[in-house]
Amino acid sequence: MGSVTKKIIIDDIILRVTEARPTDDFTVPREQIGYILDTVRDEVVAKEVHNNLRQGRIVNSIYIEKEASKLIVSENDGSTGCAIRHYVTIDKDPVWVVDDMAIVLVQTSDGTRARRMNQKDIETSRFLSGSKPSPTNPVWHREGRNIYLDEFTDIQANEVTIHVHYVPTAGYITDETAVYPLDDSDRAVVTEIVVDEIIKELGGTIDDIIEDGDIDNN
Repeated sequence: MGSVTKKIIIDDIILRVTEARPTDDFTVPREQIGYILDTVRDEVVAKEVHNNLRQGRIVNSIYIEKEASKLIVSENDGSTGCAIRHYVTIDKDPVWVVDDMAIVLVQTSDGTRARRMNQKDIETSRFLSGSKPSPTNPVWHREGRNIYLDEFTDIQANEVTIHVHYVPTAGYITDETAVYPLDDSDRAVVTEIVVDEIIKELGGTIDDIIEDGDIDNN
């Protein structure tokens, strides 16, 4: 597991770039390095989450945000004035993974686990026989930071809270001294990609520099 700060990672990136291009003036702003770091980290983590879940493996806990006992909010339909939708709002944006796989768990406080289903399929399923979505067989879909559980009634929505486990983006980490959620093995991959991106900003690629003998590849 990693317990490194964002500052340490950025300092390491700057050092590697400086060693690779010792004759260049380092002109890439620290804020830009942080932005590139967050973007690359999210892409690497999203790919790992997708691959792990597709292969039946668990998601690395260092990446999971757990928000418990979230209150369900009723949303009024603008045309009728009737409360027909219920949702909870998570605090951070999840990384983008196909089929919303970055939302690892949506569960009621009584232990009932909700299934993901897109809104179109939810509407269709209401007209089918069999296991329809209901408060005892809940389904969810996401719109932005809102996790919708439309099958709940107002009374039921007042009786339970929702637990959500998900993989958020790194963009919310603005304090460089805070722990940066990045596994040690993923850190090596992310650092290499970011260093290469910054060297491209300065001109050239890290492979070109290695071939020229300006940096040791060992």
